Amino acid sequence: MKFGDFEFDPATGTLFREGVAVALGHRGSGLLRVLTAKRGEIISKDALLQAAWPGQVVEESNLSVQIAALRKALGTSPAGQEWIATVPRIGYRFLGPGNASRTDNATPVIAVLPFDNVSSDREQEFFAQGLAEDLITDLSRVPGLVVIARNSSFAMRERRGDTRGIGADLGARFIIDGSVRRSSNKVRINVQLIEVAEQAQLWAERFDGDLSDVFTLQDQVVGRVVGALSRVLAVGDAPRNRRPVDIGAYDAFQRGRSIFLRSPEGYREGVALFHKAIQLDPDFAEPHAWLAMSHVQSGLHWGVEPRQSIENAVTEAEAAIGLDPDNGDALAHLGYALAFTPRLGEAGAAFARALNINPNHADAMALKAELLVIEGRPGDGVDLVRSAMRLNPYPPSWYDWMLAFAYYAGGRYEDVVATLNISGVERAPSGRLLAAALAQLGLTDEARAAAAAFLRLMPGFSIQRWLTTQNLQRQQDADRFAEGYRKAGLPE
Repeated sequence: MKFGDFEFDPATGTLFREGVAVALGHRGSGLLRVLTAKRGEIISKDALLQAAWPGQVVEESNLSVQIAALRKALGTSPAGQEWIATVPRIGYRFLGPGNASRTDNATPVIAVLPFDNVSSDREQEFFAQGLAEDLITDLSRVPGLVVIARNSSFAMRERRGDTRGIGADLGARFIIDGSVRRSSNKVRINVQLIEVAEQAQLWAERFDGDLSDVFTLQDQVVGRVVGALSRVLAVGDAPRNRRPVDIGAYDAFQRGRSIFLRSPEGYREGVALFHKAIQLDPDFAEPHAWLAMSHVQSGLHWGVEPRQSIENAVTEAEAAIGLDPDNGDALAHLGYALAFTPRLGEAGAAFARALNINPNHADAMALKAELLVIEGRPGDGVDLVRSAMRLNPYPPSWYDWMLAFAYYAGGRYEDVVATLNISGVERAPSGRLLAAALAQLGLTDEARAAAAAFLRLMPGFSIQRWLTTQNLQRQQDADRFAEGYRKAGLPE
């Protein structure tokens, strides 16, 4: 195959640059063979390790060294990008011919950066962020688009302007950037659509209106973006969306969502803001959906009576769906709540519907992984979290927790430790799971230290209470978790 100044012969593993052979070594050739064979696709680290070291168990750092050597040999593409893009926590993808050209028939990937708040009031940051999050949700429902999840695109906040680098890191062909100015009862939204490879601004527009018209402006932005993309791609129509009618309700919800999972204090304040949003606009579905998640979290992790918490979660999620039957968050949160009830079939159906409406809903994929573990399918759970991480390569730390949970259920204790030792995985349940995995590996001292650190955060934990919050369908799975907790020294 040809790319840039290179020609690669996969049969012999030989790379030529303008007719001159380039020294790669047999491991580098093996890696390049796999990457170029599936150019544009994300190749997992496990697959690449097996390609370069078949039948061997080697450290992941060896793969990093070989990838670095390949990048040095290849240099950058004519567009200024690395030929090999890193997909954090997952693997790598080859940005060869066709990945970034206008004639590429592969599903296009688009990233929406956090909108810049150019208001004089810095407190309006959450409002600008909320508009960008809503745009991500809306575009995720457009047939023919793959949209990078919010957590990953927002991780690029400090790199605004480096569209090539952002495109390479996220595997995005298009980037949407914008700004919001909110002053008194007026709002101005500036949006631009950029094609990464050619550094071309495909479309830009300014939207002005009264603050009360912001929801109409949102629909206009989505329609214009889809219209601009349709000139270069085959994409579906913009979705019809149910918007709130009260700007105060929208403000309360966006502020609550932005702080909901930051801390116990943020959790309590976020719940209060969701209630405020519902009071201001009883027909606003989103606050009900996020209250549902708050009830699940309080029952599983914050010591609130679990049975009643799950019932409350189901009630709130169903209320949200009654208001907006196509709300992906509400359906995903309903599926997650039902996973802790006997209604597992309905849980699966809710997740299936959420992902049918929004195939890019990475959070729904990651949440569904717990349902798969509950059903006794930890391997499928691992695969689904990894799929979620492809859409969200810079995920929130609870993705790592969910991956570790599936690993543990499958008896993959070393993978649990490796996953939870990633910097930033700080959720309290992570300490419990880490302690159990270390104990199962016979690392008693480390397990006891992890258990003690966990109990400082969750002093009321007991193994028996934890078992009452779970819905594991296989006794062997429940026994495996309880055994690890006991070995780690957690209280019965």
